[in-house]
Amino acid sequence: MVKIYHTISIFNLFILDVKMMDPKMQNTNNKEVYFAGNTGQMYPFTLYPYDVSLPDVGAIYIFTRQNYGSYHSLFIGQTDMLGSCILNHEKWVCVNKLYVNAISVYFENDAATRLEIERDLIGKQCPPCNEM
Repeated sequence: MVKIYHTISIFNLFILDVKMMDPKMQNTNNKEVYFAGNTGQMYPFTLYPYDVSLPDVGAIYIFTRQNYGSYHSLFIGQTDMLGSCILNHEKWVCVNKLYVNAISVYFENDAATRLEIERDLIGKQCPPCNEM
């Protein structure tokens, strides 16, 4: 049984509900990883297995290769429909060739903020599949 305290935000409750519905999300330890932007800002992302079902919400996402404790950005994007976007993504061929094994997600509903963060991250990370 899950106790829900009134101090938990609605956003956290939504993510909690999604984890309870999807066994792959239940098994993740929701590791937080940081990616630097060109401005020097560090952005906290939640790491998920690359084949997890994600909700259709606004987010910045990074197709990621996790290798011996380091995290490499293969493609950075933003969307208002994360689950659908990942499922049907046009860059799967590119990121699979580079051994994608995780998706890093920064949940953000505001479109202008997502675009700003996406540009900042791409400027610093230079992900190879963004250039193709």
